[in-house]
Amino acid sequence: MKRNKLLANVPPDKMFLVWHDNKILKNLPELVEALKSMTDETYIFHVTPQKNDFANWIRDVVGARNLAADLVKAKNRADAHRILKSYIDEAKVDYRKKKLKRKFQREKEKAEKDAEKAKKREEKRQGIVPSFKSMKKRKSKSSSKKKSKKTKKISLKKYIKKIKAKLSKSPKVKKAAKVKKTSNKSKSRAKKSKHVKKKAQAKIKKNKLKLSSRNSKKSLKSSKKSRRFI
Repeated sequence: MKRNKLLANVPPDKMFLVWHDNKILKNLPELVEALKSMTDETYIFHVTPQKNDFANWIRDVVGARNLAADLVKAKNRADAHRILKSYIDEAKVDYRKKKLKRKFQREKEKAEKDAEKAKKREEKRQGIVPSFKSMKKRKSKSSSKKKSKKTKKISLKKYIKKIKAKLSKSPKVKKAAKVKKTSNKSKSRAKKSKHVKKKAQAKIKKNKLKLSSRNSKKSLKSSKKSRRFI
């Protein structure tokens, strides 16, 4: 619950400093006490025909314009104290009334809830409303239904697997599978044969090159020998 602005504290940077007394005021109740114990000299320092520091602070910082307007009309310190105290007393009374009203509403709501709970208990005892056990049984039935739905889904998957297995065992499917296998085998054999042929051709080329190199070496040796004899 929000506190009334006449009773609430002011921000720390906007507090009122009473001259001569060196008192720092943070709310209006403290100002009431300060006016009660204040000397006339300090009051005259803050309140003159040209200015009214208390009224300005209340209007600008606290935000109570009506109170500020009434304080300006005050003739002396006692008159200002009386006006300010009357406003603060009214604010305190309003605040207490609101607080009591809130408290009464809370108690009323609590009593209504307790009455509803007691009514439900009596109805359960008499058998008008189903008891907690019966409610629990209903919940268990609903949960079993949900479980059965899940099992149905699983059984469908199994059924599809069984059908696929049966189809694979049928003669038509077997023949088609054999044809596929034979076609795949023939393709792999053709690839292997091509690879083997390429390897054989490469070996033959290598052997030819070796033989040609050997023959060339022998011819060179024979030519050198014939030159020596000459």
